[in-house]
Amino acid sequence: MILLGTGTSVGVPMIGCHCEVCRSTDPRNQRTRCGVAVVAPEGTFLIDTPPELRLQLVREEIDLVHAALFTHDHADHIFGLDDLRIFGQYLDQAVPLYCEESVETQIRRAFHYAFSPPHPNAHAGATPRLSFQRIDSTPFQLLGLEVVPIRLWHGQLPVFGFRIGNVAYCTDVSRIPDESLPLLEDLDVLILDALRERPHPTHFSVEQSLEVIKAVQPRRAYLTHISHFLDHQSTSDALPDHVELAHDGLRIPLALPDVPRIPEAPQRQQWRTLVYLALAQRSHTRGPWPARDRLLLLAATAASRAGWSAEAHRCCGLVLRANPRHLIGKHPSIEAALEHSEYQPFDRQLQRLCPLERAEWLLQQQQIDLPLLSGEGARETVNAILDTIDDI
Repeated sequence: MILLGTGTSVGVPMIGCHCEVCRSTDPRNQRTRCGVAVVAPEGTFLIDTPPELRLQLVREEIDLVHAALFTHDHADHIFGLDDLRIFGQYLDQAVPLYCEESVETQIRRAFHYAFSPPHPNAHAGATPRLSFQRIDSTPFQLLGLEVVPIRLWHGQLPVFGFRIGNVAYCTDVSRIPDESLPLLEDLDVLILDALRERPHPTHFSVEQSLEVIKAVQPRRAYLTHISHFLDHQSTSDALPDHVELAHDGLRIPLALPDVPRIPEAPQRQQWRTLVYLALAQRSHTRGPWPARDRLLLLAATAASRAGWSAEAHRCCGLVLRANPRHLIGKHPSIEAALEHSEYQPFDRQLQRLCPLERAEWLLQQQQIDLPLLSGEGARETVNAILDTIDDI
């Protein structure tokens, strides 16, 4: 879990303010609006889309987002929604938005152009591709993780926090109903709203947050949605040892079950095996891949994380049609384009989509040694991937 932003609705530094915190050189005092990215087994999803979303994703080198869910509909939590537009293009499908009915209503109103008939002269990609998935207090699966909604109150507004494994994220909260408290028990990490020292009608103060932390006893707690009244270092120094202020870019490990999470159909398992083997081979050899093989491998890897067969065609189409056409227009050949710095984000994305440790785990299960993937073995692996993609 990556905390993209930890600031209050006006951000820190605040426009027009010259207090010590707003003028601080400590980067932990520079707080963008609240949002979270969760790197899940089958992709990456967001909790809220704050106004600085593009800057946050670029800062954290998050190249692909597969879904978003929302705590509530206030401007500082939804007004970065249009930044999801590029992911609809990358995936060639609508990005699902998980939210309550009231949040959907407000998003449709604020971003009406995304849900209206397209303008006849609109160019491709002008309108975000979004779809809604209605949620309530019932736990649900998202990209290989169970998400447990937690009912909270933000002043008089009902909002959601979310528990994922043993980590809970509860921003914008001034009251936790009794029925929600059991969902905050036995946590490794609790991330909780704490606007300032003084009470506020719609947010916990630091003292109120500490009372909740004392009651539910997480092993560690971070305070978020922080105003410019709280200096990071001095405030953290005054907090209990297991509590501190959060900061933008904070990474919190999620304890996940071992992979693979669920049994797979033989065809899917075979395809995933081939992709992992090729990734492991790619990480243990030198030199560039042939252009066509590298593009197809990127497509297969993206598809394996996006959900297999239907998405596989979309990802292959994205890579084989859009990217080469975009890159080759500036270069004499595919090979020259792939060596250019413009391609490097796709290369980094490849490693994020299918980390090497997963390949190594699968190699152990298949009782295959990495040295066997050198030379002709590597070529056979690549050819098997191409044959499998053609079969599907």
